[in-house]
Amino acid sequence: MFAFQPDPDRGRRLDREVRADFAASLATVLAAVAEQGGIDAATADRIVAALDEDRAAPGLIVAYAGLVEAIFGDRPDQVEACVAALVAAARPAPEVGIRFATLDDATLGAGQAERYRGLFDDDPASPLAIAPLDPDALDRARALGAAGLDLLDRGVPELAGEVRAILREIVFARGTPAPGEETFQGASTFLAWGAVLLNATEQPDRVALAESLAHETGHSILSGFSRGAPLVANADAERHASPLRTDPRPLDGIVHATYVLARMHYCLDRLIASGVLTADEQAKATAARADRRRAFAAGLGVVDAHARLTEIGRSAFEPARAYMAGLPG
Repeated sequence: MFAFQPDPDRGRRLDREVRADFAASLATVLAAVAEQGGIDAATADRIVAALDEDRAAPGLIVAYAGLVEAIFGDRPDQVEACVAALVAAARPAPEVGIRFATLDDATLGAGQAERYRGLFDDDPASPLAIAPLDPDALDRARALGAAGLDLLDRGVPELAGEVRAILREIVFARGTPAPGEETFQGASTFLAWGAVLLNATEQPDRVALAESLAHETGHSILSGFSRGAPLVANADAERHASPLRTDPRPLDGIVHATYVLARMHYCLDRLIASGVLTADEQAKATAARADRRRAFAAGLGVVDAHARLTEIGRSAFEPARAYMAGLPG
């Protein structure tokens, strides 16, 4: 289960296990809501059953997270809104493959854009300045998303299979940072399992898009292993230099970043060897691969010096170390 090599079967197994855990928790929460007359038992059963289906919409888990927050916040209006969002998300989706959306209710469902935003933008110390795409920009992002997935299918099929096993939804947005602020590249969160957020303006081509999917689904896999728990015993307030960010980050984020750099290297290495890239793409990917290796080494130095890995954290991280250590030269 913890092997570094991407594996579609591993992805499907992990996805089933995570959704089963969410479904069990959701059933308990909805039973409590039903006792208060907020939902009937048949509808609750239908929602839980939808989460057990292979192509369950990430919006189900996003609305579930909102429902839990509304209950603990004693917000009956939000409880009602989240139940409605769960009902809507439980309807069968017309899309067969990965759905492309943006950060608005028109593509995510009534009230869902703000819930997605709150889950992806979950670090008050480093808030994301993000906005939805306009229709033309979303069309371009969809075309690029399809091209990036096709490139993975042809160049790194084992990674493509794992990505497709985990992802249901790519949510595109654009960065709106103030002058001098760092723009975001992408984001993932356990409480939006099956979805990733990508900054469309930071995806210049299909190779970058493919690498971003390797990156963000790497975070998803780690979160799936730990069920959203930290991979380190270090306090969240402890901050160190990150290989992917200019601002100091918690150790858990640095372990994640270092792991996904190995996954990005793997993606680029396999694409370079596949013969599917153009000459220009090959040159850029080769330079990027060297950058990922240097950044991994920087992250590894911080991890080894400061991180107190949990048992799951060590089991997940060590195979990435072994992959990078085994590279030639």
